[in-house]
Amino acid sequence: MKKDTFYFPHDYNARNDLRTQALLFTHGAAGYGIYWCIIEILHEESGHSLKYSELTWTSIARQMSTSVEQVLTVVDACIELELFERQGDAVISVRVLENIEHREYIRGQRSKAGKRSASVRQMSTSVEQNPTKERKEKERKENNSKESKRRVFKPPTQLEVKQYCKERNNTVNVNKWMAHYEANGWMVGKNKMKDWKAAVRTWENNEFDVDVKHPKMHDRTKTEGPPPGFGIPSETATGMPDWFKKNKIGQE
Repeated sequence: MKKDTFYFPHDYNARNDLRTQALLFTHGAAGYGIYWCIIEILHEESGHSLKYSELTWTSIARQMSTSVEQVLTVVDACIELELFERQGDAVISVRVLENIEHREYIRGQRSKAGKRSASVRQMSTSVEQNPTKERKEKERKENNSKESKRRVFKPPTQLEVKQYCKERNNTVNVNKWMAHYEANGWMVGKNKMKDWKAAVRTWENNEFDVDVKHPKMHDRTKTEGPPPGFGIPSETATGMPDWFKKNKIGQE
């Protein structure tokens, strides 16, 4: 069945209409059948009318397995009984036109109802989606707030640093470490400190607290003589330095 095929009302008591009774009386069941066949064709035609011509009646006669003369006789009888109307060279049915008009009205009402239903569904979906969007936005802000809190650096206490250094069993001088970073505003290079434990480990790895053992100056109290390159005065020299005299250098 084609998509655009429609049903039309067929009154169960249509045979009791005076006009159809007259058609049945004069042309019998065959005439009644031809009448309803033409009604169906009129519903199908785009203009809902048939051209009053021999070609039209021949086509209908073939469909009904009857003669063209019988079809034409029934059509003329229907026009006389006002079941059909002839307008120029066209044949129409008021009943068919009323059915088409009613069908278009029903179609329009259904279309409006469908649009209203779609609008309601869209509004309902929008209402359902808005809380979801608001909830997601709230969660995003909360997550950002938590992330910001995590990123805010809080300087450690001296006790915390001591405990961490004890855990690592290092030799970091906590007082010196604290004094250094408190003085520079807890900066690591040009950046604000983010992880003080990492700073402790860096301090530990770089051995900032290991005392550098500078070589001692030559022990001038020893008897090996003056520092290298220092000229030893002769025995006749006067004004001999005290350390020369003390160690009796050059006086043996």
